[in-house]
Amino acid sequence: MSEPDVMPALTPEEWEQRFFRRGDVTGFGFDGESISIVRKAADGTVETVRLDREEERRAVAALALSSQPGGLTWQDHDDQVITAVLLSSYEKGTPFSDLDDGLKKALRGVLARSGRRAARIAALLPPRP
Repeated sequence: MSEPDVMPALTPEEWEQRFFRRGDVTGFGFDGESISIVRKAADGTVETVRLDREEERRAVAALALSSQPGGLTWQDHDDQVITAVLLSSYEKGTPFSDLDDGLKKALRGVLARSGRRAARIAALLPPRP
């Protein structure tokens, strides 16, 4: 089964305007200092939540990304650790051929997953300047 394409979270225009609309939800960003989310309630009233503090924004981002195609996983974490081990080995002058078989196998897995991980990360970032 092939994995679905990872679509950018925001268009370049939305990043520039710091504004998006998805269904009934509208979001506004203010110079990176706060985010406001607006949604029409079932009774027709408009509900607004403004997230001003970093810890609020981080908590919402973590929950929003959990189990989503664009989110990060423990596999991503472990791949970063394995990559760090490889880079440390290279820095010490240890060639790939001298690594133990378990690490070689793990590195092959990291390589196989790296393109997909890069696409997921890129989908969450603003356009390059």
